[in-house]
Amino acid sequence: MKRETLIIVRGAGDLASGTILKLHNIGFDVVALECEKPSAIRRRIAFSEAVYRNEMTIEGVTARLVSDVEEMEAVLADREIPVAVDPECRLVKILKPFAVVDAILAKRNLGTTREMAPITVGLGPGFCAGKDVHAVVETMRGPHLGKIYYQGEAIPNTGIPGKVGGYDKERVLHSPCAGIFRSKCEIGTVVRKGDVLAYVGNEAVCTGISGVVRGMLPDGFAVTKGFKVADVDPRMEQLGNIDSVSDKARCIAGGVVEAILYLRNKMQRENGSRKHPEPPGTACKESVERDTKKLMDILNIDPERHRIISVVGAGGKTSLIYQLAVELRELGYRPAVTTTTHIQAEGRFGFSPIGTPCEEGKLRALSKEVFDQLTEQYDVVLVEADGSRHHPLKVPAEHEPVIPKQTDLVIGVAGTYAIGQMFMEGCHRWELACEHFGVHPQDRITKQDLEMILNSEFGQKKNVKCEYRTYINDGSILK
Repeated sequence: MKRETLIIVRGAGDLASGTILKLHNIGFDVVALECEKPSAIRRRIAFSEAVYRNEMTIEGVTARLVSDVEEMEAVLADREIPVAVDPECRLVKILKPFAVVDAILAKRNLGTTREMAPITVGLGPGFCAGKDVHAVVETMRGPHLGKIYYQGEAIPNTGIPGKVGGYDKERVLHSPCAGIFRSKCEIGTVVRKGDVLAYVGNEAVCTGISGVVRGMLPDGFAVTKGFKVADVDPRMEQLGNIDSVSDKARCIAGGVVEAILYLRNKMQRENGSRKHPEPPGTACKESVERDTKKLMDILNIDPERHRIISVVGAGGKTSLIYQLAVELRELGYRPAVTTTTHIQAEGRFGFSPIGTPCEEGKLRALSKEVFDQLTEQYDVVLVEADGSRHHPLKVPAEHEPVIPKQTDLVIGVAGTYAIGQMFMEGCHRWELACEHFGVHPQDRITKQDLEMILNSEFGQKKNVKCEYRTYINDGSILK
């Protein structure tokens, strides 16, 4: 195993497993450390189950219990995840990873220090960035979930679970007494309010709400009074997601990846290096390295002046934004990706977009107050400020685009694959194209049409009150 790609994650519960999976999938060698008797209740999405079952597979990735470094190296060579019982973190001194992530989520620090590795990240309350660890990732549900602190602490623990489906503390069941836990149903069971889910000794554990059993301790687990033993999700539609990593875990994982890459690039920059390759296995690695700074040069972007960049139009806005984010990161800047309309929640190249969760798989605009804080936390904010329903060309409606007034640079985008299509096929809001530009719905779009719409105040230049650039995406850069 190579130290420069090795990350140790303390804890392998359901939220930690989201981080482990993300780091593994982008090419890092990940080793998970657990205690002798893990107490994760969402066991079907927790790599900690490998401690009990010797192996555990989540979303196609397998973790295996190992007992020594030789077994660990063999598991890593098979592109799997070693899980070792090492609550004292002795393996850190032996393996010397370049990063340690404390994902135990104990609401307190159980021994992680900045001296453990060049990069250390703590999840949730109990850590102080700049003191205990190099960075802290927010774990509380809400607009700050996944936020990174490079100084200070996460939001203190309230003791109340995040609200889901209108319920918070009612979702989580606790032991009524000390004793041995015995379940009466399995994860994935549909239950009604008042049903008995388990017993601790002779005391029944009943659910206060109807829903789907999302988590439950294994049989025979010794618990104390008040110990968390089960979790019921009131959203019946979640029945099909029992074996999928949660949205919360994915959001936290995105914060961890961003923190690690930022801190790594910062160290390399301070050591005099200006070129930072992507982690091994990252998608589109070759094209990213080949095209480093190409878009920045083409669009004449100065990160010191262009702190908020809004991208409008159609035919490659999202791809352009993430490519710019990669190039900014390569230069040592911290970019954020967000939206004033809607954006897919799943990010690219290790970036997770920042927004307010809405319909499945998407984020909508942040509140003004939260958006205003982004420039304090990031060097450059990249904003997807328009929607196009996957068309390669667009003419904006009266309420579009939604450009933040603080924007320093607007980039108008159109895709060359619109050329040759009829306006009624390739242009979003083609009726407005006919109204403003005198075209017919069945006219074929030309390159001149793209240029005309990109540079018109009825087109992508609408409402622009700052510097403006245009970009015609021919697919040669944006993959």
